[in-house]
Amino acid sequence: MIFFLLALLVAVIGITPLLPQGRLYNKKMGVILLGTLYFLLGLLVSWLNTPSLAYPLLGGMIVLVIVCCAVSAVLNLSFISVAIPAGITLIVVLYAWVSSSTFLHANAYATMIGKMSEDKSIKHWSKDIMPIDPKHIRLVPEETAIALAKTSLNQNATNGSQTSVGSQFDIDNAHITLQKVQDRLLYVIPLDYRGMGSYYNTAGIPGFIIIDAENPQAKPVFVENTLMKYSPESYFEHNLERHLYTHGYYNKILTDYSFELDDNMKPHWVITVCEPTIGYSGIKVLGVAIVDPLTGDIEYKATKDVPTWVDRVFPEDIIKTYLADWGDYSLGWWNSVWAHLNQKSTEDVTLNYGSDGRCYYVTPMTSSNADDASMTDLIYTDTKTGISERYIVAGSTEDHLLSAVTTKLEYQHLHGNRVIYENVYGRMTAIISVLGEDGSYRGVAFVDVTNKSILAYDATPLNALHAYQTLLSQSGNQIATDNASDIKTISAVISRLNFEQTQNGLQLDIYIDTIPHAFYVNCSQFQSAPFAKAGDTVVMSYFNTPSAGISVNDFIDKQVKINLSENQKSVEVQNNGK
Repeated sequence: MIFFLLALLVAVIGITPLLPQGRLYNKKMGVILLGTLYFLLGLLVSWLNTPSLAYPLLGGMIVLVIVCCAVSAVLNLSFISVAIPAGITLIVVLYAWVSSSTFLHANAYATMIGKMSEDKSIKHWSKDIMPIDPKHIRLVPEETAIALAKTSLNQNATNGSQTSVGSQFDIDNAHITLQKVQDRLLYVIPLDYRGMGSYYNTAGIPGFIIIDAENPQAKPVFVENTLMKYSPESYFEHNLERHLYTHGYYNKILTDYSFELDDNMKPHWVITVCEPTIGYSGIKVLGVAIVDPLTGDIEYKATKDVPTWVDRVFPEDIIKTYLADWGDYSLGWWNSVWAHLNQKSTEDVTLNYGSDGRCYYVTPMTSSNADDASMTDLIYTDTKTGISERYIVAGSTEDHLLSAVTTKLEYQHLHGNRVIYENVYGRMTAIISVLGEDGSYRGVAFVDVTNKSILAYDATPLNALHAYQTLLSQSGNQIATDNASDIKTISAVISRLNFEQTQNGLQLDIYIDTIPHAFYVNCSQFQSAPFAKAGDTVVMSYFNTPSAGISVNDFIDKQVKINLSENQKSVEVQNNGK
């Protein structure tokens, strides 16, 4: 019905320039034929493009209206006929500019993100953001997940069938979704039709792919027996956007089509529903439409009523636009073009999961000066509520953190991928997946955001974490004072030990019966470490964290006596002083 009404409106307005006296004034049959043509054209365009009527002045359909009016004016050859489409065009352009102008609505754009804290520092961040859980580090980048997914389509299906799924369906890269399912970070990747032939000759899309985002060695899983008919690239009434449009969402803006699993591993399409609040801009999130991909059943949930299994309500591009506008116009439009006082720009947005299980967009901000290499803010936005927390940070930008990793490892033909910000031993740390030239996972790097020279890399995440802690302990007065209270010194007897060769040299692993941690000692740093044995009394200093394995900052085996030269003693005194 909505397509019919839109087409009728296009036809009626389109023939309006034929009504003034002109060449076609008395040719009623020509007017009827032209009106019919406009109606059919309007029907086709609205059906194919499903234009949102949430925007003022018919949304995108106004373009077709202007074109039809212009054609009628040219055919009628009347001054008034020409003036009608020209007037409509002028009104649309002026309205769109005035109603959406940043010049007139700078404050409205700047406040779309909502109220943010103004006084939170990196010390507040280290208390608000819980320390990283080494078991749940996201190591697999999206590019690697897609590459892994491509290897799963033509393998034997889980029920032993030999069906070549890849010949009929494509991996839908555009709708890959990172999600926490049953306390595990997963990439959920839908499939879609390769063309109309596969749409007509199959019962539907046969399944989807799951990639473990925490384990690069895990095999991709193709989940079968989950038939789906509604998708973004499906046809006719099964096209997801057209299905929503014809079921009452023609007057809303639909964006961020996410493919998410509920607690029972059942897939759903979760689509964000929005409306403009500043003319054609200032997009406001209202809630989500949850669509069953098999039956097409639609369930609308306002922002406050979204189910717990839905991770994302606010789309990444909308949050980035909010923050970019806040950075540009928080001190007014004139400041953005003249003084540039405290003007900021956004870097890449990263999706991350906090220790509270909630999903956040993490957005670094830097100054608007392209030559500035320093981060000014790190902003956490809850993806379900849209509420943001701002932390004032003095550190390196994302580009420079990635460059530091790539520079260190380029001789191995390795490079850093996307940055994830985590709390590691109380330090704001960039965790960067390291990839080879072919895009395969090769390890992980830990980089101190406030001092990018503190950088540890290893093919094994746990070894990289221990090496990073060791570097922190060696950095002397670079350790912030708020971390000093976390350093603990103990004297204990070794219960068990083991020596292992790591990428960073020989490592001593210690277990003490009275302390529920494993301790790791870099033998190249402490002269008594290579000679330690079970039963020895040792004095160790370490960061007091809840981690299962802890790298020590200082180590002395009381049973091992090694004489030092005067120069060595002097150096050791200086190191202890730091």
